[in-house]
Amino acid sequence: MDIHDPLKTTGYQKIKITESRMSNNSKLVNSHYGANNLSEKIKTALIKAGKDTGNLSLEDISTFEDFHIGGKEATHKLAELVDFTKDMKVLDIGSGLGGPSRTLAADYGCKVTGIDLTREFVDAAKMLSSLTNLESKVNFIHGSGLEIPVEDGSFDLVWMQHVGMNIENKAALYKEIKRVLIKNGLAAFYEILKGNDNQIHFPVFWAEDKNLNFLITENEMKQALSDLDFKEIKREDATAYGISQLETRMEKNEDGLPPLTMSVIVEKDNFKKAKNVLLNLKEEKIKVVRLLFRSI
Repeated sequence: MDIHDPLKTTGYQKIKITESRMSNNSKLVNSHYGANNLSEKIKTALIKAGKDTGNLSLEDISTFEDFHIGGKEATHKLAELVDFTKDMKVLDIGSGLGGPSRTLAADYGCKVTGIDLTREFVDAAKMLSSLTNLESKVNFIHGSGLEIPVEDGSFDLVWMQHVGMNIENKAALYKEIKRVLIKNGLAAFYEILKGNDNQIHFPVFWAEDKNLNFLITENEMKQALSDLDFKEIKREDATAYGISQLETRMEKNEDGLPPLTMSVIVEKDNFKKAKNVLLNLKEEKIKVVRLLFRSI
């Protein structure tokens, strides 16, 4: 079985995401993240910043390719929880622009498949991987983390960074993660979770209002995973790290920086959203954790 091209596996047909098939939640996610002509906007920003798109490095795109608190550094911190082996097969759920997928492939030798619900993200991820000469090590598919078009036991590791906030049916998500993992496979999470019960400040990067905000508590997440025979292996509270990262970003006021920043992806209220995430963290309305589980 060619796991690096999971759509070639037997027993599963390619899932075509259509408007009629999408849940209301899925439609909201696409509407929230699916910026029109994102790939062309990224190319334009690269050229404006003086980058050679014919000879692009990962460093050239490091300022915007990771859509989570802490960027590439946060990806490395989560990776420190995992004992990587050569050619480990990884599924990156909610892969976005493909930053973590490319990092895992380039720095840890993994074979990575990314899946994302937003077509514009998938197309941009493929483009950036091609421009950085990593298309042979990473593969991206348009699809839902609730219906992953691969056979059972296809991956050694499932990877998620700041994705669960937008997924309402956590039980279905974790059940699907369990299905696609090998026996004793690993699931690594860098997640934003609910803190106290107070309403969070909106807008934030993952939601304009409560309609796309599906935070759960850490205990709820752990219980749901335990019910599926996942065992917690490692845990790190990253809330203080998240506050530090966002404070540094606020000091720089990203809206005034050159074009290769998060504003490539988030065009509206970028600074306000960062400010609200920081405020939510400081008021303990949300928390950030790194978690590693094993499927037993």
